[in-house]
Amino acid sequence: MQGGPPSQTFPEATRAAQATVKYINSTLGGVHGHPVQLATCFIATSEAQGTTCGQQMLNTKGVEAIVEGIDAIGNASMYSVLNGSIATMVGVSADPADDTGKNVFELEGSGTSATVAFGPFMRKQFPSAKTVAIAYQNLPGAVPISQAIQKSAQANGFTVTMLPYSSTATDLTGTATQLESADIMVPDCGFVDCPLMAKSLKSIGAAKPAISVPLWTDLPGKAYPGGDLPQWIAGEATANLADQTDPGVAAYFKTIEGAGLSPADAISPFSGVAFGSLLLAVKLMNQIPFSSLNPAAVTAALKAYKGPIPLGPTTIDCSGSLYPADKNACSDYDQFYQYKGQGQWKLLEGWSNS
Repeated sequence: MQGGPPSQTFPEATRAAQATVKYINSTLGGVHGHPVQLATCFIATSEAQGTTCGQQMLNTKGVEAIVEGIDAIGNASMYSVLNGSIATMVGVSADPADDTGKNVFELEGSGTSATVAFGPFMRKQFPSAKTVAIAYQNLPGAVPISQAIQKSAQANGFTVTMLPYSSTATDLTGTATQLESADIMVPDCGFVDCPLMAKSLKSIGAAKPAISVPLWTDLPGKAYPGGDLPQWIAGEATANLADQTDPGVAAYFKTIEGAGLSPADAISPFSGVAFGSLLLAVKLMNQIPFSSLNPAAVTAALKAYKGPIPLGPTTIDCSGSLYPADKNACSDYDQFYQYKGQGQWKLLEGWSNS
């Protein structure tokens, strides 16, 4: 499944899922020797489509688990229909509805749990900094993430200024000016507003270090001023697929392209999330006796799992005890990369949650 704000859908996640299933069946032997079958449903632009997908999954015989590509809309409706009957595996959550959905597992963290490492990282990376400013859309989905970053920064000794702005704003120059007055800028923007924020920061000549959640990296460079991504720092809860010095990333490209996925699709972070989530799902299913394989057994296996996820942290914990504020979160780890321009990234800190 896939979905996002208007004009933003992510079909590469589905194509990656198809290629991953091909690899699972041809190389890994499927599940207990039986081929995995992929039933797809698309959430593109409306909450109602989530209802349709939930009904489709309930009515499709043999569905043992649901793996989301990236859903920023329709989740709440789908979870309402499913009512916890089938485990839903989310890579990195893009919707607060994932935090409260029944039988939902945010494998690589939620928008809030994935910010735990921000404060410690900023303190280590910028030891003389005293102030942080966080700019964010004043929307229900954005506020909790920004507040979580605020909490992490304050716990590490920073004075934090919060700068909410309207989701309909067409000029963020004033907000950018306030943001740049702090020692560290956090443009906590999303798919729609990150290009506008980057344009505003560039227009005032902002030079302070900027760190954010990685939604801004999911857009093409041409969406930004000058035709390239801004040179910000990304706190990433999943692998940076541009870093092929990472052995896991290199192995992913060899595997997924060998299964027929195009390089243009393979580089998408949504493809990487689909790949990792599906491989984990199949790993757990193969640990369950075939005669006992059903949605309830998959749920139990997920809750008991403590270990790595492909293209993600070396340890996740889906027991519900990891992050009390969000019991669906399985990870609070991040790694931090700085974009250096022209497709080049520098790893500043590997997987860490403190």
